Amino acid sequence: MRVLIFGGEYPAHLQHVQSVLSACEERGIEYVFYIGKNVPLPGTFAPRNPILHRVRDFLWDRFSWTPNRFKKGNFRWSGCSVQGGSYHCKAIKNLLPWKPDLVLVVTPHEGHAKYQLIPWANREKIPVLSIDHGMPTVAWKWGTYRGSMMGCTANAVWSEVCKKVNSEYGAPPELQIITGSPSIDNLQSVKSRSDFCEEYDLDGARKLVLMLGTHRSEVKVPSDHVFKQIIDTYSRNEKYQLIYKPHPVEFMNGEMLKIPEGVRLFTSQEEYLSLVNCADVVVSPASSVIVPAMAFKKLFVNTITLENKGAPKESLKRLQEVLGKAVFAPELVHDVIEGKFEVDVVASKFAFEKFGYKDDGGNGARVLSLAKHLANGGAPNEWVDDV
Repeated sequence: MRVLIFGGEYPAHLQHVQSVLSACEERGIEYVFYIGKNVPLPGTFAPRNPILHRVRDFLWDRFSWTPNRFKKGNFRWSGCSVQGGSYHCKAIKNLLPWKPDLVLVVTPHEGHAKYQLIPWANREKIPVLSIDHGMPTVAWKWGTYRGSMMGCTANAVWSEVCKKVNSEYGAPPELQIITGSPSIDNLQSVKSRSDFCEEYDLDGARKLVLMLGTHRSEVKVPSDHVFKQIIDTYSRNEKYQLIYKPHPVEFMNGEMLKIPEGVRLFTSQEEYLSLVNCADVVVSPASSVIVPAMAFKKLFVNTITLENKGAPKESLKRLQEVLGKAVFAPELVHDVIEGKFEVDVVASKFAFEKFGYKDDGGNGARVLSLAKHLANGGAPNEWVDDV
């Protein structure tokens, strides 16, 4: 099998394909891989000029066409060389060494994948497999794009919950295939607390409280409110070390919470799993982070409440029912931080299975197995997990 793999414009999305690339190497699968070199600035995925934005949308909606501004130098490349290729790929304005048997993408809803790569693959009759980069826990009102397959043959999803949410938006359930996310394949190889604290000059004797930000206002505003309470109460207390990691989009848009000097800031996605593993308490909306947090059996304060206006109440209620005693409500944040509660191991295990599928490090290999099945003409819902 020969695969063209696009990791997206944002370098942090490497986490979603890293173990897929490793599986390709182990199995001798030929591939061309490319991913954005630099952190995108606001406006990367749409014209900054509102009039041009409308023109672009009109051209896309009416003719399924937009100008191709692809520049090879903006991307990092690996796998088979595209120098001296023989198969023309209009999407990348270059020659590939061969016609791909399948195209694999991470962000089919935006940028180069949406406007150039997937339409090109569809015209060439090449199947497209998307990897769900985020794990939807509820049906947020801004997630309607999840109801479209966006030209993809199948979508590799995190879990049973992810499949259900996507289907609620209107996506065909038979095309939502549970493989688990490659982004959690390194759960077993994260840095130990002592090594991580030594490397980043953290005092491991203090209680580490990790605050994970988000970028959608309906979720960000209540989360930031809880973070401010924590900062006001514990930032000057020597028993605690507060750590704040903004969401990559928050960081990209310059919308991070302002933090005092005593709060440590982490912005790199590379240390994300080790950071969650080393924390004593995680405070965050129950989004994708719920998966590693439950795998590591962490005390978790979920800042999403039933009062949130960003999603239907029934969807929010279902989230709380599945999480159960594995998480704590925001009003208990001080009791959780001060050690008045313990982790419910059974509830955490159940939550991980519902949201994360498997933690055996084989999700990248599962995605590749599904890709091979599709390349051979198999129906998505007939794929069998053979990893």
